[in-house]
Amino acid sequence: MSARRWNVAEAFARAAERSPEKVALVGARANGPGSAREQLTFGELARRVRACAAGWARLGVGRGERVLIMAHPSLDFLVGVLSLQWIGAVPVFLDGGLPVERILRLVAEADAAALLASAEVLQLRAAALAPFQSVRVVVATGVADAAADASVAELCGVDDAPPAAAPLAPDDLVGIVFTSGSTGLPKGVEFTAEMAFAGVDWLAATGLGADDVYLAILPSHLIGSLMLGMTCVLPDIDVSRPGAADPRVIVDQVLERDVTFTIGPPSLWTLVAEHCARDARTMPGLRVVAISGAAVAPKLLRLVRAAVPNGEVRTPLGATEGSPITDIGAREVLGEIAEATARGAGVCVGRCLAGHQLRVIEITDRPLSSWSQVTELPSGAIGELVMSGPVVSRRYFRRPAETAASKILDEHGQIWHRLGDCGYLDDQGRVWYCGRIAHIATRGGQPVYSVQVEEVFNDLPGVARTALVQPRGEATPLVLVVEREAVAPGAPGSPASLDALRRRIDARAREREISLDHVLFYPGPLPVDARHNSKIERAELAQWAAAELPLAAIA
Repeated sequence: MSARRWNVAEAFARAAERSPEKVALVGARANGPGSAREQLTFGELARRVRACAAGWARLGVGRGERVLIMAHPSLDFLVGVLSLQWIGAVPVFLDGGLPVERILRLVAEADAAALLASAEVLQLRAAALAPFQSVRVVVATGVADAAADASVAELCGVDDAPPAAAPLAPDDLVGIVFTSGSTGLPKGVEFTAEMAFAGVDWLAATGLGADDVYLAILPSHLIGSLMLGMTCVLPDIDVSRPGAADPRVIVDQVLERDVTFTIGPPSLWTLVAEHCARDARTMPGLRVVAISGAAVAPKLLRLVRAAVPNGEVRTPLGATEGSPITDIGAREVLGEIAEATARGAGVCVGRCLAGHQLRVIEITDRPLSSWSQVTELPSGAIGELVMSGPVVSRRYFRRPAETAASKILDEHGQIWHRLGDCGYLDDQGRVWYCGRIAHIATRGGQPVYSVQVEEVFNDLPGVARTALVQPRGEATPLVLVVEREAVAPGAPGSPASLDALRRRIDARAREREISLDHVLFYPGPLPVDARHNSKIERAELAQWAAAELPLAAIA
């Protein structure tokens, strides 16, 4: 097997050779509803990628050099990234939804040689040069900018002969993606060529291929979809803030472009599914919808299935450090599994993908350098979830302490990643997710798992979602914080509906023998992570709850 097959840009080029006249990429509307969309065929996109690779080479950017990617998904964005991967450079992706001070800290940590940036990022760089001091080459997406050495369009106009695609091995670095930082400072996950191809294998295993059209709500699957020969459509929303998207725009675009596949976080699919239910709309052409980024409640699966009557709804589990690792479809969930979730069993996330493994080990905050230090737990016992396989990263970029805390080396030289999640395996080999380890509460010295408790209440009428928190740590009250479903205009007044909802929650707690000290109603949507707008920020909620409760209640 040739090592050159591990270059993802070269794999895309092979797809382009098979169907050069097929539309590869459809841009978002640049100027609002009714405006034109730019699009490129596979042949045109491949030509631009090769030309842009020659442009990077002329600027002195080469194999192994890190390049910051700080731009919205666009045709220029994709040409720039693919051309960097063609020459073997290492794109470093930064999440535009993070706070500016955090972004600048990550820019400095990346220590990159070059920058591919949108106009607003170039303005940020002009105002804060110090974090960008390692950058010697700047390329702009969109129109040419005086603050950049060149634009992507100018690089594509270089007359130099394109370089050959860099020959890569499976463990060669092809990208760095920072975690969301929902439980701490974001860490740079080193992506290898093997990890990239394993993600493509999952797409193919779901039955997706060249006949499909992908709406790229999560840009991370753009290149993989192109490698399979799919047409990719960029959405008319800000993908860095999916929880603020207009669901009508998504549904319109799915119908307009005959989209058959998309993947997005629960926050977005909640908006889309609720819109479809209110306006009696469906998306019959969608074949596969994947919901990823946080635990997916059966209530949401029912809504999405109604909106996608002819498709399969899937809920893969993974992390930035490796995704996906398990997968399951709504048809399997919405039966005895959903009933078990409502009884407090947690959320079933399915079985491991072929070639991957997931095990449950005893929870500890100690680093575990070798498998000999691990206590593996039997089926049914809740512990920390650890995963291994081709999608799993080996290390964090320049974070040896965090790497040591998160990775375990077994006797066969295989790396296991500690997910920081707790859960268990059932007797059918299915994985059940019970919450983050950092969110485990205690009652009478015994652990109480957040997701197991929350899902008991999340399907109640009037409840949008809940969060279990324990202000000020152990031996203090258990508090269920409730986000209410939106109340339609003209609906009954809030005091009466609040009383009724509180009675329903109290009755469910008694029915399930769950001991809660307090139920608090949050004044608006619960705070969530910056990336997917779906993971509840329980630490922030615990502080809020502590301020809401009398001091005597949490002493």
